[in-house]
Amino acid sequence: RHAAEAMLALRTEVGDYGTTQEEENKDVERRKDFVKSKLAAAKANLRIVSLSYQDMVRTFLFQLTCSNDESLQCLSFRLDFNQHYKKKDSRLSRPLTFSHRRMSGMNSSLTASQMSYLE
Repeated sequence: RHAAEAMLALRTEVGDYGTTQEEENKDVERRKDFVKSKLAAAKANLRIVSLSYQDMVRTFLFQLTCSNDESLQCLSFRLDFNQHYKKKDSRLSRPLTFSHRRMSGMNSSLTASQMSYLE
């Protein structure tokens, strides 16, 4: 790019046109190739990272919501203050009943006898 700009400046000083139609066409093709090869791959990688991050945040919020500690449940609410993730994950909008916690696997510290007692 710098070489092309230097050539353009040199030609302009001499009194010629900066670029020819052929050079402009080559530049357009070079830019199209760059967009197809580099930007498409970068966009795909960014999309993968974005989806992975959103999934990790939803899982973290779900774990906080299912926690027995009330402070952690409040933290979940504060982290998702505008309910952006709650709208995208139906697990976050369910009521926190005991059977829901048991199904989520978050209450695995209870023994089988304790769970049968609570049901």
